[in-house]
Amino acid sequence: MIAAGSIRSAQTAITEASNVEPIPIRRRSATVLVVLTTCVVSLLFGLPHLLTPALLGPERVYTPFAVSGVSALTYDETSSYAAYVNYTLRHLAPPYDTDVYEDEHVPVPTTMAPYVILAGAAAALGGVDRAFILADFVLPPVALLIVYALLFDITRRRALALVGSLTVLLVSFGPRNLFSPILQPTGYDPGGIIQPLEFSRDVHPEVSFTLLVASLWLLWRTLRTNRPLLAVVAGALGALLFYTYLYYWPVWLGACLALLLFDRDRRRVLWLTNVVTWLCTIPFWWSLLEDTRYPGLANVLARHTSELGHVPPPAKIAYTIVATLVFAVCAAVYIRFGPPHSMTRRRVLLYFSAVFAAALAALNMEVLVGFNVESMLHFPNRLFQPFLTIAVFALASRPLVTRRFGVAALLVGGGILLGLGGFRQVTVTNAVAAAHEYTPQHRLLFDWLNANTHLDDVVLATARDVNDLIPVYTQDRVFVPNGERTSASSQEIGERFLIAMKLLGHSEDDVRALMAQDVQHGDPPLGLTYTYFLFLGTDNWRLPESQIDSMLEEFRKLDLNQELGQRRVNYVYGRGDEQPRAVSGYTFREAYSDTYGKLWQVIPSAN
Repeated sequence: MIAAGSIRSAQTAITEASNVEPIPIRRRSATVLVVLTTCVVSLLFGLPHLLTPALLGPERVYTPFAVSGVSALTYDETSSYAAYVNYTLRHLAPPYDTDVYEDEHVPVPTTMAPYVILAGAAAALGGVDRAFILADFVLPPVALLIVYALLFDITRRRALALVGSLTVLLVSFGPRNLFSPILQPTGYDPGGIIQPLEFSRDVHPEVSFTLLVASLWLLWRTLRTNRPLLAVVAGALGALLFYTYLYYWPVWLGACLALLLFDRDRRRVLWLTNVVTWLCTIPFWWSLLEDTRYPGLANVLARHTSELGHVPPPAKIAYTIVATLVFAVCAAVYIRFGPPHSMTRRRVLLYFSAVFAAALAALNMEVLVGFNVESMLHFPNRLFQPFLTIAVFALASRPLVTRRFGVAALLVGGGILLGLGGFRQVTVTNAVAAAHEYTPQHRLLFDWLNANTHLDDVVLATARDVNDLIPVYTQDRVFVPNGERTSASSQEIGERFLIAMKLLGHSEDDVRALMAQDVQHGDPPLGLTYTYFLFLGTDNWRLPESQIDSMLEEFRKLDLNQELGQRRVNYVYGRGDEQPRAVSGYTFREAYSDTYGKLWQVIPSAN
C-alpha cells in the first residue's frame, strides 16, 4: 500500500513537472534581468525627487508636498495623507480629526496601518517629507517583486511574470498617465501633463496595494503548498488590510470565505487563514461598533456616500458586465490552453474566481446594505484594473508566449513600458517643478509656528493654502477645516468659515463670491474651489444659491464674542489688508509678521 502510494505520488510529480515548459531564458540571466528591472523601477518612481531639486536650483527649497498648480494625486497626498502621517507622528494617536481641536477625540473609522508605517519612517528619517520620498523609491520595486513572484509561481515563466508585473505597476492604475505624453500632440489630455505615474500615489495605492498583493500572494502559496504556517501568515497580513484601505478588506474577506467553501482539499489551512483573519480584526470590528455611537461617522459618510438605495447606478452595472466578460474570456483561454493537469488548473481558476467574485460583491455592496462609498472612484483603478491585468497574464497569455518570438515580444514590450514611464516622469517634473518649491511665504510662517506655539494650538485664517498646509508642516490645527480631514458636521464647517471671514473683515460679497465659485472658475489646473475645500463633492464644486443665501443670513447674525467663546483659537493669520476686527472680551496682539502676512495672538480677557 505504501509503495503503491509512493509510486502514484511520484507519477503525479512527474506529470506536473512535464507540464511545466522549459524557461526560454537562462536562470542566471533572468535573475540579473529581474534585479536590473527592479532597480530601474525604483529610480523611475523616485525620479521626480531627483530632478525637481535640480530644476529649482540651490536657492529654492524642494518639497514633495504642494496644493496649488498640481495634480489631484499630489493634492491628495499633501492635504490628506501627509497631514494624517504628521498628526500620527506628533500625537502618537489615530488621526481622527487633524483640524478641529474640539473633535480630537471623536472616533471615526481610521485606516491606521499606513500612517503608523510612514510615521515610523518619518521618525527615523527626521521628517514626513523624507518618509514620502523614501516610499517612492522603495514601495514600487517591492510591489513589483511580489507581483512577479505571484505570476511566476502560477505560470513558471520568468519573462511573462516580469513584464506582467511591470504592466500592473505602470499601466493598470492609470493608463492615461502613462500614454498621454505621446498622445498629447493629437489633442488628448489637453489639460497638460501634471500627474506622475498613478502608483506613486502615497498612501493609496502605493502602501495599500503592496499589502494587498502580498496578502494575495501568500494566500496563493497557502493553496499551492498546503502549509499551515503560510496560512497563518496570510491571515495575519490579510487582516492588516482592515486597518489599511476600505476598498481592499471586503475583497480579502470574501475571497477567503469563498475558498473555504469550495476548496475541500485545502479546507484545513483555509480554516487557519480565516480564523487568524477574524481574530486579528477583532479590534477593527470593536472600534467600528464604538464609532457608530458618535456623530463623526455619520458626518464623514454624509460627505462621501455617493450611492444610496439597493439598485446600483447604470454606469456601475455596465462596468460590472464588462469586467465579468473580460474575466470570463481569461478563464476560457486558460481552460483551453492552460496546463493539462486538472488539479492545478482547477486550483488556479478557483483562486482567481474567488477574488473576482469578492471584488464584484464589494463593488455592488449597496444591493445588500443600501449604500456605497465612492465606489466608482476607487474600485475600478485601485482593484479591478490591476487584478484583471494580473489575470490576463496569469490565465490568458499562454497562446502568446508559446509562439516563436513570444518571449522576445514580451521583453521588448516591457522595455517600451519603462521608456514611456521615464518619459512621463520627466515630462511631469518639468511641468510642475515650480509648484514644489517650499516657498518663503509658507516656510517662514510654519517655521515660526513650530518654534513658538504649543501642540494643538489653533490658527484662524481664511487663506485656503494656509489651512491646507498647517496640519502638514506644523504641530498646530486650523480653525477653518478641510472637509476631508475633519469629522465635524458640514454645518459646523460652514460656521467656522463664516466666523473667520467676519473676524478678518470680509464682506457678504466676499462670502458669496467664494461659495458661488464653480469648478470652471476654480484654481487651475483642477478647478479647486473653497466650497470643495470645505464640503468636498458638492454639485459643480459650488453651493446652490439657496444655501448661499442661508449662509449669508447666518453671517449677518454672527456674534463673534459668543462664537469665539465656544471654540478654541490661539492665533489669527491675515494676508494683505486682512486684520482682526475688534471683539469685546478679546485682545489681538501682533506676534509675527513678514512680507506675506501677519500673525496675531488671541488673548481672552481675564473675566
